[in-house]
Amino acid sequence: MLYLFLLFIFLLTLWGIKFKDNDDFLSKDRCNSIKGIFILVVLLKHAIQYINDSGFEYHGLDLIPHLFLSYSGQLIVVMFLFYSGYGVAYSILNKGEQYVNHMPRRRFLTTLLNFDVAVCAFILMNLVLSIPMSAGKIVEALFAWETLGNSNWYIFAILLCYALTYLVAKTVKTKNQWKWLFVVILIAELVLSCLKESYWYNTLLVYPAGFAFAVYKDNIVAWMKRYYAVLIVVLTAAFIVFFYFVPQTRALATKFASICFALVIVMLSMKIVVGNPFLNWCGVNLFPLYIYQRIPMIVMYECIGEDFVKNYALLFVVLALVVTCGIASLYKYWQIR
Repeated sequence: MLYLFLLFIFLLTLWGIKFKDNDDFLSKDRCNSIKGIFILVVLLKHAIQYINDSGFEYHGLDLIPHLFLSYSGQLIVVMFLFYSGYGVAYSILNKGEQYVNHMPRRRFLTTLLNFDVAVCAFILMNLVLSIPMSAGKIVEALFAWETLGNSNWYIFAILLCYALTYLVAKTVKTKNQWKWLFVVILIAELVLSCLKESYWYNTLLVYPAGFAFAVYKDNIVAWMKRYYAVLIVVLTAAFIVFFYFVPQTRALATKFASICFALVIVMLSMKIVVGNPFLNWCGVNLFPLYIYQRIPMIVMYECIGEDFVKNYALLFVVLALVVTCGIASLYKYWQIR
């Protein structure tokens, strides 16, 4: 009955939806609501990793979420990267040098320290559950290079993007920053390709794409409105071709497809207003929902057993969501600002 959770996400998306011209499609509320949809999909994808390990067999309608997540790949985090790039560029354009100077502390260090608090929670969990850890792995996990059961690659990726943005912003004039950001992130991708699996880097260029969108927002939006029908068809077709028909071993195809996907979502949000209190809350609390969701999953898998996960897969996902939302609602009490 796993398909019911995917249906829940779909119905949640429809709650409060409006079909109309939408000029605030890049406002915080709109972006948070869209991020809220995707973080729920991320939770389902992570939960299915444990469900697969339990020996769960997919039959009937349960093949739908399994196939959906198999074919969506890393697309479920694309909007996180696009909105992050857009938000950072927007802040630089409006706040200038003052914002750039505060980036090491407010963007990079704050994110890393909050991540490390979460890593400490995983260390404690592993000690209680007698899950082995080495000292070296713990040190690497604190820098998001290794995992102790927690999700880490996206945190490493966004920290890398923040660091490179700061470097570029301190050395290049605003209008040209997006060009150099593309260059340095592409170089970083090439380095990562020698050290990590492809999912660590194959969507990173979406971040500078969001940055460039903010720099040329007025011109891009005007163009999108003028040629809306043609552009959305072309971008959708390009995304489908490069993501599903060009071999994914060709890295540039994945990058181009990811950028096209982000632009399609942006264009759809110009005509479709998605948002309700729960989705917005999920978007606002994206970090704790993302970084703590594996704790209830691991605890249930290790303590209640894989038979429970196998026989009550839907309940496993629902309980993971409920507990994670509880953690996220309390996150403010230990969040480092």
